Amino acid sequence: MSEVRKFRQEIPQNIDNLSTTLNFTKVFKNFTLSTGGNFNKTKTDNDTYLERFHYPSQTYIKDINQSNHFVYDEKIGGIYANAEKNFGEKFSAKIGARLEFTDSYGEILNTNINVKRNNTNLLPTVNLNYTINKNNSLSYAFTSRVKRPSFWEINPERVYLTEINYIQNNPFVKASSVYNQELMYMYKNSYFLQISDSYTKDATTQVPLQRTIKNSDGENVKELRYIRTNYGSENNFSVNLGMNKNFFNQIWTANYVLGLQVNSFKGTVDTDPITGEKFAPFHADGSMTTPFLQLSNNIRLSSKKDWFLGVNYFYLGKQRIDLGILDPISSLDFSVKKIWNDFTFAVDFRDVLNTNWITINSIQTDGNYNYIDQNQYNRRFNLSITYNFGNKKLKKARNIDGAANEIKNRTGN
Repeated sequence: MSEVRKFRQEIPQNIDNLSTTLNFTKVFKNFTLSTGGNFNKTKTDNDTYLERFHYPSQTYIKDINQSNHFVYDEKIGGIYANAEKNFGEKFSAKIGARLEFTDSYGEILNTNINVKRNNTNLLPTVNLNYTINKNNSLSYAFTSRVKRPSFWEINPERVYLTEINYIQNNPFVKASSVYNQELMYMYKNSYFLQISDSYTKDATTQVPLQRTIKNSDGENVKELRYIRTNYGSENNFSVNLGMNKNFFNQIWTANYVLGLQVNSFKGTVDTDPITGEKFAPFHADGSMTTPFLQLSNNIRLSSKKDWFLGVNYFYLGKQRIDLGILDPISSLDFSVKKIWNDFTFAVDFRDVLNTNWITINSIQTDGNYNYIDQNQYNRRFNLSITYNFGNKKLKKARNIDGAANEIKNRTGN
């Protein structure tokens, strides 16, 4: 009989961040100039500790090979300038650029594994608006940004599901460059046609790499590592028809969108970026056209404007994602809101039909199969009570974004 194999693991992460920002705006006649910059300095300390159960002594002993101490130091600076001008009543334009500097260094202590980056990124933006007449308008927007991995994603620990099936993060994962374009036609400020495209260079995901190995009992088993790494490029193209309109003297507000999206992926991964071990190649190549439907309704139930009913539904058909094919998902939601003096009482029923369920299938050319069936328990009931203390002058201050917002977003799982 094989021995009992157990382990326990601690993955603490300490994050220290210093952020500052400075903005300046000058308004001229029909012309606005904005400039500024920000700086972020972040340090993380990740001391991963894994112990394996020693069967003869009935105690846990530290596994040196699966424990590591990773420290990471990152400095990001950025400067930007935007110019906005109205050319008469029909045409307006806004152009700008942001220059970002990234200097980072990370190392696994007491090893020769380290990663150092010194990058400069130029990120242009363009926004054009043209009013054809009182009923028709056109707009075009181009934006670019750097999408950096979360701090937990670059901490090189393994999160074990079983002894041979685990998630592995990667300090060598690179930031992705994202370029977005959108063309919008609006009719009577209520009906719109939207065409958009988003291209991602050095796209990342948890790539499922598989190979056959021998376990501690000498048996041939299939090892599966979900490794966070760059795999290639991603492009998402969509065409949407929509309506945002009030009916019956603003009693009913409807926001409907019907669209098609084409998701395309290109890239191959066959190597563990930390150990250099070879696996059967995982191909992310492929594309698929997917229908999309969103129906949002807000209904005022009383003349005093103190009772509201919300009925929302969305449907997303079978689509191609980086890991494979995602089955259709949908959700039907209801909400009821009551306003009483400075109190707001709200009840939400989410995913009433329990249809927002993740199922992903992927079959590689060599026969390797990856299947994910994930219930995120989106069906839920929420009750909230909100009281407004009345100092509405502070609202503007609360809405100002700080320099550390992006850093905060990168700290969550």
